[in-house]
Amino acid sequence: MNGEVKRTSEEIDDHMMYISAKLYTLLSKLILKMCGYEGYVINYSKFYERNSIKTTEEYFNEI
Repeated sequence: MNGEVKRTSEEIDDHMMYISAKLYTLLSKLILKMCGYEGYVINYSKFYERNSIKTTEEYFNEI
């Protein structure tokens, strides 16, 4: 995809795990909201942050 930047397999795996966890959290929030749930949901992407990915997100999100 990006010919200038070489990434290791570990960096790619970490990034894909983070994106997958982000998607899982989003889908969980949407499904729970449709069911009428109000409360907190675990932000799984925050747990899978690595050195290359730093965010200011919280460990729990409120619906």
